[in-house]
Amino acid sequence: MRSKKELIVLLLVIAAAAAYLLSRQQDRLTYELPQLEKIDTQTVMKMTVTRPAGELLLEKKEGQWQLMPHGYPADATKIDAMLTTIGNLTVTTVVAEKSSDARYDLDPDHRLEVKAWDENKIVRQFSLGKAADTFRHTFVKLPDDNRIFHAKDNFRDRFDFTVAGLRSKQVLTFDPDEIISIQVARNDQTFEWMPIETKSADGDEKEKKTDSVVKEWKAADEKEADHTKLNQLLDRLAGLNCQSYLEPEDSAVSTPPVWSIDLKTTATSYSFTIYPEITKEEEKLWPATASMVADPFLLADWQTKDIAEIVDYLTMPQKIESDKETLKESS
Repeated sequence: MRSKKELIVLLLVIAAAAAYLLSRQQDRLTYELPQLEKIDTQTVMKMTVTRPAGELLLEKKEGQWQLMPHGYPADATKIDAMLTTIGNLTVTTVVAEKSSDARYDLDPDHRLEVKAWDENKIVRQFSLGKAADTFRHTFVKLPDDNRIFHAKDNFRDRFDFTVAGLRSKQVLTFDPDEIISIQVARNDQTFEWMPIETKSADGDEKEKKTDSVVKEWKAADEKEADHTKLNQLLDRLAGLNCQSYLEPEDSAVSTPPVWSIDLKTTATSYSFTIYPEITKEEEKLWPATASMVADPFLLADWQTKDIAEIVDYLTMPQKIESDKETLKESS
């Protein structure tokens, strides 16, 4: 008799458990996920990322994204990653029906608030938490919805920047083929080189090219010019990125420069100046300025030495002669 009662109780427990699991499964199958429309990111003109430490404000002006209020150019690659995520945001699963924000880094002390505007209105808004354990999803919340969702991809680090981290590090950019003058000033001396031009059959002046399509140069004082080194110098400077920026009044750029370079095209000019090295947090760095950015900046030691080696070669004739003699002896 006892075993029969125990069997009945066991069956009732199993039935209750089955009913509970079935209801849970039905709940999971019947909840509705928000269907987020894709956004044409070309229409996005403004973005904010509000972090616990403060807010980043980005505005698109004349086709370029700038960090406001200073108008610093923003890193184009990082901005593209942010816009792609905003435009394609997709939620895949409801993780929690009731708010448990702290568990997912969606509480005020940890979350990021992301908003994007077109010309007139907000087109995307969401709260951003930590990555899921699988690192293939990110926890997010949507406006006026207490639920927590899995969003496709791991993307918190695409938005979690300081101003310094999101600011573009490019300090020089130009087309080397457009340069018509290279000037280097050091030790009260100025060295200048210009491209060699020849007349074509129809009388037009054209740049002379070697078989390897290397621009040839002549020195202003008619001395021999090292075409390879001059082209290498333009190559190093054409897309120069700094390591970090300094404050405008930083004393590191108030000392006499080591050397400076001026480049000219038919329409504009560019300048680049290196100052004596400093040590910052046990790292050797080189302060510098460039005409394309308002603030002074720092270059890594290896980066500066790579450029300085070329400048030394071009501005120290004795080094050229010494290298020639060494080459003759070795041959």
